[in-house]
Amino acid sequence: MKKDKNIEVEKKYVIDAQNGPLFDKVRTEFSDFMKNYSSSSVKAKDSTDDYYDTDGGDLYRQNIILRMRSDNKTKRITIKKDIPEETLCGSDGQLTRFEYEKEIDSEDIEDNWELIKLYCTELTQKFQPKDFHKVIRVEKTREKILCSQDEFSVEVAFDSVNYVNIKNNTSKKEYQIELELKSDYSHRDRLKTVTDEMEKRYEFLKPNYESKYIRAVNMTCI
Repeated sequence: MKKDKNIEVEKKYVIDAQNGPLFDKVRTEFSDFMKNYSSSSVKAKDSTDDYYDTDGGDLYRQNIILRMRSDNKTKRITIKKDIPEETLCGSDGQLTRFEYEKEIDSEDIEDNWELIKLYCTELTQKFQPKDFHKVIRVEKTREKILCSQDEFSVEVAFDSVNYVNIKNNTSKKEYQIELELKSDYSHRDRLKTVTDEMEKRYEFLKPNYESKYIRAVNMTCI
């Protein structure tokens, strides 16, 4: 496990919708690429994520994520925020963020206000529940695998993503590959070793440093 379960460390790649065969190539060859690691069975899941923001886009500008996720079993709230730069030494292109996630009964902002106050006081001091609205919906099919070697673990996710801008009803599709560190924070160098090897093997993989929310807004604004 991580030293701090609320710290997320990952590396992400995006592949355009028209390049689906390249996405399938990585996905089908991945077990061979990670043949020296023990791997879990592939777990597939469909989910829908609703991202909230103010009318003025305050969360977008501060790179704060306020997300409600639902699948066929549960509903969850997720809050993600940047970590002060001094804690990111040696990040080497990895995304490192604070992440809080909790299973919930209601997706209503007001019902979850106390949690938001606890983890996003910079927002709740300025805004009220009525100020937050659904802005982006992300429809996602995910296949994920947990790969481990000694004390190092990385979760690899292959995502088929559809972004929907609720304000203007514009949608865009793409593919993403995410590698998230699941073992101790000190193993982030081993995560870099894996991603460096992937980038050498698949030169078409381009790192992406945007959250799905930021990316969705940028791709669907017209």
